[in-house]
Amino acid sequence: MNFLVGLEEVSKGAALMVTWALAMLGGSIALIVSTSYLRPKNLAMRLTYLLFLPGWIFLGLSIYYGDKISRRYMAAKLVSQDNLELIAKLINQNFGCQRLWLWMGLIIFGVWLFLFLLWWVFGEWTVSGQNNGG
Repeated sequence: MNFLVGLEEVSKGAALMVTWALAMLGGSIALIVSTSYLRPKNLAMRLTYLLFLPGWIFLGLSIYYGDKISRRYMAAKLVSQDNLELIAKLINQNFGCQRLWLWMGLIIFGVWLFLFLLWWVFGEWTVSGQNNGG
């Protein structure tokens, strides 16, 4: 029974990472669809927004593995002791994948945020929705 307690803790950690991934997804989408955000004038800086695509893919993969962990934990509660070790091994692998993809997403959004900060400090920008004379 102590084995299931460990799997439950991993499942809780996976659920927390899913929550973080969903929050980052929601925040990044809100950033893009909001009506008054800082908009770069030059194309090179606007292209940095394309970093959101791999970031979203990585977060999606993290959510996918988190879901697999949750399903496997539920299965672990229902199977015999013989199958429990295999399920635990798979949960451990999935947890490693989930963490990897969440970190990859964080790195992508961190790079974008760093580039955005440099542009915000040193670049030319306007607020979207303002009349900029052309």
